Amino acid sequence: MQRNKLLLQVSIMLLCILVSVTPVHAQAKMMGGDMAKKQTDKMQEKLPITDSVTYQKVYDINAKYMEKTKEAMQDGGSKLAKFKALKSVQNEKNAEMKAVLTAEQYKKYEEMVAETKEELKAKFKERKN
Repeated sequence: MQRNKLLLQVSIMLLCILVSVTPVHAQAKMMGGDMAKKQTDKMQEKLPITDSVTYQKVYDINAKYMEKTKEAMQDGGSKLAKFKALKSVQNEKNAEMKAVLTAEQYKKYEEMVAETKEELKAKFKERKN
């Protein structure tokens, strides 16, 4: 029971991290598409980001961490090792976002991540049933 609970928690966190940095597999599906741009555009709308300098910085961060996420997912190792690597990547990304965004924008960014996490939990539970 304890192991199942840990596995569920690890799975949910892994899904949350992947969504917050945009799924790598979706990037492969989009022929010629730019997922970092799509993610940044969504953030521009929701936070909002109104100046081009901040937009470019956020785009650069998103692109950088999409690549780091892809690398972490491709590295060998256990699910727990991947989870820890992805969590570390997400923490690094959050620190960079905090340095670029205003306090209000960062708060909204955190809310976006939390909403995504809750959506993923619901989808995960739905799949299990």
